[in-house]
Amino acid sequence: MAWALGHYDRWIQPGPDNQGIATIYNKGTSNERVEIANPEFRVTPGSLPGLMGAQRSSEITPCRDGKVKIAVFEDSGRATNWHVERQRSGSGHWTSKFGTGPLVEHISNPRTNYNLMYPQSGTVRSTYYCIRDPGGN
Repeated sequence: MAWALGHYDRWIQPGPDNQGIATIYNKGTSNERVEIANPEFRVTPGSLPGLMGAQRSSEITPCRDGKVKIAVFEDSGRATNWHVERQRSGSGHWTSKFGTGPLVEHISNPRTNYNLMYPQSGTVRSTYYCIRDPGGN
């Protein structure tokens, strides 16, 4: 999630029991630190970008200049099967990053990519947002 939103120095995900937004610094190290924002809100992967200021969009609506689209996929049958992909400005190709793994580029269909990586257990919901183009990765 953090990578898709343009944050490369932290992890961002729904908080414990989907309450609030968890920001994790130095994940997996002895210096790991977790901050929970908005603990009064129930947060899902699909609602998190909006709570961080992203503008809701649709699969077919283009973003304005200076913005790129992200797609959040969630599987109703398995809460841990969620993923976010980001569209490149210019080429229109999608990109994906799985945790600490390498950046995957030149994805033509983000839903197909999600389905390849996460075998479907229930209904897959997709939510689209426009965010400021973070550039770079």
